[in-house]
Amino acid sequence: MREHIERWFPVTLEFQVALRTDQALQTAFSRAMTRVMEPMTQDYGQLFPEFADSKQGVWIQYVVGCFARGLCLEAIVNKPAVVERTFEQFAAMLESHARDLGRKTQPRAARDTK
Repeated sequence: MREHIERWFPVTLEFQVALRTDQALQTAFSRAMTRVMEPMTQDYGQLFPEFADSKQGVWIQYVVGCFARGLCLEAIVNKPAVVERTFEQFAAMLESHARDLGRKTQPRAARDTK
């Protein structure tokens, strides 16, 4: 996913800037998003199955996308080693959160035996 976002980032940045000021583009984008939101959400669920059953699953997926886009901006102004370390730290935080969600969704008896 990260490579895909990095490859398309320049185009999406230009699009987002245009979307801020072009009313016709905003209208067309809103129509298109209405049609693709459900399939896109399902695709994200396949990318992050550990969050599929959580209440905040779609938001977690959105945050991951925001982080990846932000990391693209960071890559413009920082050394590759810093960008890579930032990505590794974010991935570790996400994995920790996934483990925490797993513990919270287990029945109490299963948690107590660990």
